[in-house]
Amino acid sequence: LVDEKFLDSFVYAIIKWGRRARWLSFFQSFMLIKNKAPVKRSQDVILRLLLDQQELVLDLTCDYRNSRSLSDSDQRYGKSRVDLLVENDHKRPVFSLLKYHAATLKTLSMCAFGKNAANQMKIASMIPFDVIMQNILDVNLRDNGVTEFGINPDAIRFVQTGWVMLLTDVYLTCNDSVVVREIAINSRIWGSNSDLTVTSL
Repeated sequence: LVDEKFLDSFVYAIIKWGRRARWLSFFQSFMLIKNKAPVKRSQDVILRLLLDQQELVLDLTCDYRNSRSLSDSDQRYGKSRVDLLVENDHKRPVFSLLKYHAATLKTLSMCAFGKNAANQMKIASMIPFDVIMQNILDVNLRDNGVTEFGINPDAIRFVQTGWVMLLTDVYLTCNDSVVVREIAINSRIWGSNSDLTVTSL
């Protein structure tokens, strides 16, 4: 088993030296054996370490318009995720903010992988189903609701993939009745008749 202090040193590195996708992705190698079998203890420890420092370590919005996580001297300071998508920030060789955003989603997803029920509920309480659906379906919408057509489809897929992983590992494989109900009443999936579905649960 991996020593918790060793794992915590990477959280400290992210806080001290900045958001690097490689540092966050490092946790993923300790949560699966041969990319198949989840290591529940590692999942639990890593999720707890990340949630303890979630404001400094996790990036669920990729919004740097008013962020303490990025120096105001950085040319990307003041930009939203849509702005970064337009600029293909995910293709930067180092210090890509979009890559860090995607690494956050994938790492959280792996914390719940394999139907880790306790972690599924912790993540679901932090990231509602509606938010995940919005990030999958509206990734190219600006705050005013206008579609940004200047985004490369590969960039959109790059971000959507992390959200789909989170959707699958946190919600679609969860057996909790509250989570199942949240999916059943979601109007983005079922339309305005979603309330009819709830009565059958």
